[in-house]
Amino acid sequence: MSIINATFFKKLFYVCFLLTVMFGCGVLFFGMMLPPDWYVSRSTVIDAPPAAAYPLVRDLKQWPRWSPWQKKDPAMKVEYGARSAGDGAESRWESATLGTGTMKILDTSRDRLVHYETRIRSGRWDCLMEGRIRFQKRQDGKTSVEWVAVGREEKLLPKLIAQVGFDRMMGPDFEAGLASLKAAAEGSAVPAAPEEAQP
Repeated sequence: MSIINATFFKKLFYVCFLLTVMFGCGVLFFGMMLPPDWYVSRSTVIDAPPAAAYPLVRDLKQWPRWSPWQKKDPAMKVEYGARSAGDGAESRWESATLGTGTMKILDTSRDRLVHYETRIRSGRWDCLMEGRIRFQKRQDGKTSVEWVAVGREEKLLPKLIAQVGFDRMMGPDFEAGLASLKAAAEGSAVPAAPEEAQP
């Protein structure tokens, strides 16, 4: 009986080992076939003109009013550069739960676009991404807002995480942020920062 059991478990071990190798090869092949570029996008409609929402995004000091991440960690420490609004504006943050990071506004177009770059570091994870928040005035006077993040991961594991998980991880945050932006834009006026060098 013991010989039979030994033979059975030996065969079972080989089968499990073979299945593990096949699964690993499948994951490796799947990861190699994935494109390096990732993309996350969410949108909403604000019952207000673009001029009500745009200043909330263009001015980094207004982000705490609607940013999903600062709502997740109210104790987040944020510092601002020499400019806090418009092209070249910068901020740095530090959070016990969300890691550290930097943000820089690369380009703006009044009431139409805020284009920024963000680097997030959390443990051994380092992610560089670009974001665009676009505003489009509708015929009914409302504003369509689209929040897009794009990035590129060349290494296998980060690429797998980005392609499989980023939409699920970041998508709900974008939805929460847009909901807060909508409420802030519809609820009260925002003091506008100087529009220096704005087209």
